[in-house]
Amino acid sequence: AGGEQWGAKAQVSALKPTTMRCASSRAEELERSVLVLLNKICPENLPTIVKKLGSLQIHNGQELECLVRTLLTKALHEPHYCETYADAVYQLCPRYPEFPASEDGAPPQSFRRVLINIVQAEFESIPDRLAGAGGDSADETQHELTRRKALLLANMKFIGHLYLRKLLSLKVIGYAVRDLVGGHSSGTADVEDHVVECACTLLGAIGQTLDAAPEGQFLMSQFVARLVALKRRCPDGGPSVLSRRVQFQVQDLIDLRERGWVLKLFREQAKTLAGVRSAGTGAFELQAAGARPAYVVDAPAPAPGRGGGGG
Repeated sequence: AGGEQWGAKAQVSALKPTTMRCASSRAEELERSVLVLLNKICPENLPTIVKKLGSLQIHNGQELECLVRTLLTKALHEPHYCETYADAVYQLCPRYPEFPASEDGAPPQSFRRVLINIVQAEFESIPDRLAGAGGDSADETQHELTRRKALLLANMKFIGHLYLRKLLSLKVIGYAVRDLVGGHSSGTADVEDHVVECACTLLGAIGQTLDAAPEGQFLMSQFVARLVALKRRCPDGGPSVLSRRVQFQVQDLIDLRERGWVLKLFREQAKTLAGVRSAGTGAFELQAAGARPAYVVDAPAPAPGRGGGGG
């Protein structure tokens, strides 16, 4: 199956909580150029933005990493456009050249490889992301915690959309969810609320596609059983290890699966103008949660970049 694999440990650092700045004047110039284009992105003009991004001249692996970091940071801060950014990533993968690895024996630096490294590093930072979110007041601290958690959840959703576009393998999804909550309903280890939220967000983003294949269906059943066990876990007859809010999120995921991943949505997802016109005037619509985009269903995973130059 197509899809990139995660390494034993990400080869780059996670995104910084407060900044997306890249070092060097050339990198800052590149970052500005990328942001000018991404500030205009929407489903309607995606082909134009992708074409302009693909024409940027990228000369080495450091510049490629700066471009990918800027794009990913923008995507995580605009989860409303998560699918649009994932579509952009899918189309950009073959548009940039590969560069030699900075370390002997490491694979070449392609757009997809750099993207997966950064996404993996962001995922691995989950245990530390909510630590040290201090402020001058309780309200400021809570605001910072809320902001950081939103970025965590946005990254989980983005990981899901990379899987739907065959940029991540089923093996990676299995590893990610097991790393979050464990894989067996008999496990006794407790997990924090935000970690369970991350797992629910990821599974909800890929539900229909994961359940459609026998191996994926087995994994989904295993993970749902683990979430149910956590939902019911009350050590020594005390309170549940999960808050009521997160227990409801787990139940929502279970109910969604039982409905065949048919989701009733308020119209808040980013759409093209044609999509808005065809959707009618109702406030809600039915959508398959975690369905693979039609243009990806029969397509192979996008090949890594070839040749030189960004055009």
